[in-house]
Amino acid sequence: RSERPDYRSYLARTLGRLIEIAIHIRDFSGVEEYFEQLSRLPPTEVESATMYFRGKYVYNRSVPRDEDIADEQSSGVRVDVAGLEEARRYFEAVSDASPYYPQARYFVGVVLTQTQRFPEAIEAFRRVLRAPVTDAEQVRVVELANMALGRLYYETDQLDRAVESYQSVSRTSQLFDSALYELSWVYIRMGDSSRAERALELLSIAVPESPYIADGRILRGNLLLRLGRLANAREVFTGAAGE
Repeated sequence: RSERPDYRSYLARTLGRLIEIAIHIRDFSGVEEYFEQLSRLPPTEVESATMYFRGKYVYNRSVPRDEDIADEQSSGVRVDVAGLEEARRYFEAVSDASPYYPQARYFVGVVLTQTQRFPEAIEAFRRVLRAPVTDAEQVRVVELANMALGRLYYETDQLDRAVESYQSVSRTSQLFDSALYELSWVYIRMGDSSRAERALELLSIAVPESPYIADGRILRGNLLLRLGRLANAREVFTGAAGE
């Protein structure tokens, strides 16, 4: 129906959704036809969107599925490094005026992280934080960038910056429990058992249904033992044993 004027303005978004669906279900038949249709639209309408979706497409073709990774030893599945670099070039081509810019910069950081170019990855994620945020999807991307920075700072032994990144994740975020749990490990590496224990206590109170609760309780109990708070440790371990 794209030749009809009342449908024309929706064509780029529709093709983008079809490409997103193909990526999610890992069924790429027909995807090249979608890109061909996008290429026939005026460049001012879709140039950045095309670059972004093409990057996501190439990226997902280059990274094995979770089930493939689980069976890697028998299947020999590996990440396609050349494909990742091609995807990065597409993401880099997305204009900073595009609504897809934060997502594109995030994926640049992901690719650089996977190829262990950590300083460049950190800068890519920091550029996500500097981008204007106008909708909920972009807020989510900023939260993911803060999580990624926390992990990269941890890996590169920049622990104070890791703390700052994890603490930047909002309490209303779906990633808040992940941030607290990973933050506790940063404090442990810093030798600050008290702050690690407090982060885990907050996790148990703020997100009681988190999948990190079980591991977090055992870790918190051990930290309480280390701090000499035996009664509190017994209470935590007793609670864990009773669930």
